[in-house]
Amino acid sequence: MLNTDKVIQAMEQDPNFTNSVPQEVRGLYHDLVRQLPTILEGSLDAKVTVAALLGAKYALCKHVVETGFIGTVSSALPASALEAMGITAEALTETMGQTLTALLPRLEGICFDIETFLDQHGITEDVFMSNKQGAALTGDVLSAYLAGTLTIAELLERQPSAVMAIG
Repeated sequence: MLNTDKVIQAMEQDPNFTNSVPQEVRGLYHDLVRQLPTILEGSLDAKVTVAALLGAKYALCKHVVETGFIGTVSSALPASALEAMGITAEALTETMGQTLTALLPRLEGICFDIETFLDQHGITEDVFMSNKQGAALTGDVLSAYLAGTLTIAELLERQPSAVMAIG
């Protein structure tokens, strides 16, 4: 079972999240986290593998696109944040929506053929999981993965950025 309070606490301790997500919209991310048991139903007890991780990322990405989460966050951003990015809320919503929509089929394809994906990049599953451009698992989270004991729920509670790509 996923403890969403632990996920939120881990997010709030992650400098990538706190430095890149304005206070005004953090509550929206907290709300998203509270929906994870439903979004990732059937995946939370799975042992972490590249396939399980990318499957969870796919489900979350699909949910974000289908529910209009991007537009909700964009509309809630303070004007100063939008000005600093040089973009309007509408343009940000459109750009991010198009990007994630285009990503979904690619991510889905990778989920169905993990071996080809890893071979094309010349890496093993363990390298993907520890690499900054992959899952970027660190410390005791990486150790639990390597021991084969880490579940998607535990990963979310301990290093949510690996699934949620926050920051």
